[in-house]
Amino acid sequence: MSFRMTHQREILLEELKKCGQHLSADELYERVRKTIPRISLATVYRNLEILAELGVVGKLEISGRQKRFDYDVSQHDHIFCLKCHRVDNIDMQKKHIPEVSDRV
Repeated sequence: MSFRMTHQREILLEELKKCGQHLSADELYERVRKTIPRISLATVYRNLEILAELGVVGKLEISGRQKRFDYDVSQHDHIFCLKCHRVDNIDMQKKHIPEVSDRV
C-alpha cells in the first residue's frame, strides 16, 4: 500500500497525540471538525483504518463497542471501564496487579 501523509491525516494524528486519550472515530471527528470543518465522518473512519493498518496508530477493538484509536503504538496494556466506557493505559507489572484490582 502506498502511503502519503495528507493534511487530514496530519490533523488526525496531531489531535490523537494532543488529547492523550483513546478516542473513537466519532469522538475524533468532533474534535477535528474545529480545524477542518468540511471533513466527513467517513473520511475520518477511512483514514484511521489506513493509519492503523500501517501501524502509525494503534486500534483497540473491544467486543460490542466502537473501535478506539491510540497514538501510542508501543507495546502496552489497556483497561476498559464498564461504567463510563473509557479506555486507559495500565502498567500490568505483577507488583501492581493487587493495587489495580483494589481500585477497580
